[in-house]
Amino acid sequence: MTESTLQLNARFDRTLVRQQHTSVRYLVVEATAPPPEQKDREQPPLNLGVVIDASGSMDTHDGAGVSGLDLSRLEAAQQASVGIVENLDARDTLSLVSFADEAICHLAAIGLDAQGKHVATSTIGELSTRGMTNLHDGWLEGAEQVALQQTRHPEGIHRLLVLTDGCANQGVVDADELAQVAAGLSARGISTSTVGIGVDYSTEQIEPMAEHGGGMLHHTERPSDIIEVVLAELKNMRATVIDDLEVGVVLDGEGAVAGEGVRMELIGLVERPITRGCRAVLGSLVGNAARRAVFRVHVPAGCQEPLRFRVEASWRGVDGRESVQCAAVLTPAHDDAVYTEAWNQEVCAEAARPISFVRRSRLIALGITQALSILHGSRSVISAIMPSAWTKGKRCL
Repeated sequence: MTESTLQLNARFDRTLVRQQHTSVRYLVVEATAPPPEQKDREQPPLNLGVVIDASGSMDTHDGAGVSGLDLSRLEAAQQASVGIVENLDARDTLSLVSFADEAICHLAAIGLDAQGKHVATSTIGELSTRGMTNLHDGWLEGAEQVALQQTRHPEGIHRLLVLTDGCANQGVVDADELAQVAAGLSARGISTSTVGIGVDYSTEQIEPMAEHGGGMLHHTERPSDIIEVVLAELKNMRATVIDDLEVGVVLDGEGAVAGEGVRMELIGLVERPITRGCRAVLGSLVGNAARRAVFRVHVPAGCQEPLRFRVEASWRGVDGRESVQCAAVLTPAHDDAVYTEAWNQEVCAEAARPISFVRRSRLIALGITQALSILHGSRSVISAIMPSAWTKGKRCL
């Protein structure tokens, strides 16, 4: 990762709060990665888990894309996976999992020297469709393999790439639960990116997996187009300059007394409570990329002194955790001044995005049967780092 410092910016939608009444304000924190390094430098090895949907619908042909190839969805996923193998080197490892009714691990962190590439290419070509769509179990089987390799070589870049054409209909299907597991994996340094294949795939599950997992969601209407998309995602993995990024907001000591009763919550991401604040896990950033976190701040009545918030971004550096800080302030004022203060429209627009996503997810969840149990079995590494996700299917960490 680069040693250059990322840029951190924090802005409230409004900076004044009512002295005699409660107020709610939204704080948008934006972290922007430094430019990619120009000098040649050895990159950490990539520990990649590719998880492929092998359910029956992956036999569908959606027509040729820009490449002119009329491939089934599975054939396109296979070609894209072979392209990944060809673009990795001997220091990298590949785990391959397919899922339908059940999850099958075909390759477990295999090294990609000449022999490894031959084995991987042959194994990818043998995949065939079967059954329903148990997205959760396939994803977590891939995570298990990546996590095992991570314990052996923690210095690497640890990533999951899920390729699927549909809405999960077996196993854990609740979007909120999937988001919580994704955030738990991201907090342990394992990011998840997803690729939706076909014109009719559902984003309701794979979007929160990517957004909360510190990765990207990619759209591909035609299967043949995913080859280009997947190789671009692989390039992004290689171009990571900030890894394991977290952003926290705390009420500073100077405002502790005046801010007694101030409460903060994270919108659209899994919250990690800390003393007098909370923290968001944002995953990795490529050069010049930006990620945002939105915090809702509840201010009680009776505040008379300015409330100072310390905003800190931290990430995994070469020699341990690195960090930068900035500040944001809320100032109590009389109602007349508060009511006439102009809204920061840009901040309002950014704050609305995760709020809309949360509301949409809750509405969808009302129409989906809640899974009663979560995958059982011997997944020692994942069980150790996220025990509650395996035992209760509730909030991770």
